[in-house]
Amino acid sequence: MNYIDLLLIIPIALGAWKGFRKGLVIEVFSLLALFAGIYLAIHFSDYIANLLTDHVQLKSEYIPIAAFLLTFVAVLIGVHFLGKMIHSLVKMAALELFNKIFGAIFAALKGLLILCIVLLCFKALNTRFGLVPEKLLEESLLFEPLSSLPLVILPAIEDSPWYGKFEEWKNDQLEVR
Repeated sequence: MNYIDLLLIIPIALGAWKGFRKGLVIEVFSLLALFAGIYLAIHFSDYIANLLTDHVQLKSEYIPIAAFLLTFVAVLIGVHFLGKMIHSLVKMAALELFNKIFGAIFAALKGLLILCIVLLCFKALNTRFGLVPEKLLEESLLFEPLSSLPLVILPAIEDSPWYGKFEEWKNDQLEVR
């Protein structure tokens, strides 16, 4: 175990601590708010743009951006308040300890997934630019398993067109070295 392993443990531990503090309900609703906000902003910002065009004097080039942001923020706020209401119900039902424990687990797993994806990208960049000596990464107990985890969890990543292009780019960069 080297300092790379310690650096990799920190975001997972911080995620677990944050999840314990906030609880499962808030953690899940925060993630839900993000995805719902993006989805609904993509699909309903045209409707909001039409309303803005009729009622607000903005340059036409700014209306789609304003409509997207307005829709996104409105959904974030709505889902956030829904999460707070459900969190209050959980507290009243005396399930706070379970909420906190499962919040820690959920947030740690969320942090782990994000870290793994970042490491997958870092691994490719490190191959090209030599940011960290390979020997140091090989001595790490966690780097290789964590950087390979996204491909195990989400095998569709390897099948996606962008991953194929990414691998071609990486191989081209290796040939340049």
